[in-house]
Amino acid sequence: MQSIAKISGSAIEDLNLEYIGELIEKRYKNSGVFVVSVPSTIKKDIKRAIETALQDDQKAKEQFKKIYETFKIKGFYDEKKTLESVNNALEILELISKIKETYPALEGQIYLSVENMIISSIKKYLTKKIDSEKIKTYNGYESGIIVDQSRNEIMFNASIQRCKNFIKNSDPDSITFIGGLTASTSDKKIVKLQDGGSDLIASFLVISSESNRLDLWTNVKGLMSADPSIIKGARKIDILSYSEALEIFSFIPSIFNPEAMELLKSKGVELYVNDIKAPLESGTVIRGEGVVSSNVVKAVVHLDNLAIFTLMGTGLRSLLPNLLNSFLLSNLKFYTVTQSPSGSEVNIIIDRNDINSYRNIIEIQFMGEKIQDYRIVDNVCAVSIIGEGMKGTPGVASRLFGAVAKEKINIIMIMQGSSELNIGFVINSQDCRRAINAVHNEFINSA
Repeated sequence: MQSIAKISGSAIEDLNLEYIGELIEKRYKNSGVFVVSVPSTIKKDIKRAIETALQDDQKAKEQFKKIYETFKIKGFYDEKKTLESVNNALEILELISKIKETYPALEGQIYLSVENMIISSIKKYLTKKIDSEKIKTYNGYESGIIVDQSRNEIMFNASIQRCKNFIKNSDPDSITFIGGLTASTSDKKIVKLQDGGSDLIASFLVISSESNRLDLWTNVKGLMSADPSIIKGARKIDILSYSEALEIFSFIPSIFNPEAMELLKSKGVELYVNDIKAPLESGTVIRGEGVVSSNVVKAVVHLDNLAIFTLMGTGLRSLLPNLLNSFLLSNLKFYTVTQSPSGSEVNIIIDRNDINSYRNIIEIQFMGEKIQDYRIVDNVCAVSIIGEGMKGTPGVASRLFGAVAKEKINIIMIMQGSSELNIGFVINSQDCRRAINAVHNEFINSA
């Protein structure tokens, strides 16, 4: 049975191919299936170039060429394949500029070009030590994922069957790299997967292979008790239950796609989170349920640069499904939705960069009979504690809010997760670091 792993964008953020080379050699003995994501900075650069193309063709091309230059400077490229990919992307950007509009199939071609740059560069590097015939590369859409474009959803049964065929036909002794950006529609158009798409590709493949393990390679030594850039004494979490992991990933989906985690959970597949720079060291394993440690709380997680969008009116409960669906169709993400007991207020926690987009949808489509007004609290931070040990343990909430009160931090809003494993609050961003330190000291450092 082939090993299957996902190499996250953060693991290759600095485009250092040596990490991947050592991982393949030391941990997998030069065989296995590896789904490779694209660094978030590069994905942002692609999006910026596409948006610019609607206004300025030449500027968009210059922006995209900077991606190529980044690859070239780092030596992270197969020159022939990369130039082909760049020229293809530049042609698409020129077309977008001419027609003054874009759509998924066009954008899919641009993301496909970058996907090609990534996987061809990895193959080129590895051929220094390994016979090129042993290294196979595929685009994301070739792995078997089928997307229903009208609903922006993966077609589960069709994707599973195609992924099974992919695994069945792959050479178990080869090194197989799969790009994690693209998928195919039922009519064979190439489209970009939503954020976290590479996690879904890897999860579908591991389930199709009937393996019970998926490895996730990142740039940290496992999941941590808090953001190590804020908490210098953050601890590695050795083991998490599926439920604990889902709470963390639902809060911070950039770590791992929650939908992919649900998929692994449904089949009992264990997820191992490891540091690509230390391929032989153990990280965090996610498995089973009811994994309770001596710590009541296992993790303090946070999201910054948020805003609270509060809607006020009557009959908001009946309006809410249509409202949230409009946000999703516009590719706007929201983190938490709460309602007042009377139903006259709805609070939606959003990315503060999306404030204007939310405002436009609400004012154009929904203001009137049911929504009479709205207010926005900008520049806030959400903090939550997560752990199986919280279930049935008295005094957790009082300790949480007491720790924050000692720091004289004002709580704007209290958040209750979907289970007893998660409780949190929203505060001003300027208080975020102090709050995280206070809560981590209360529950993790004191344990």
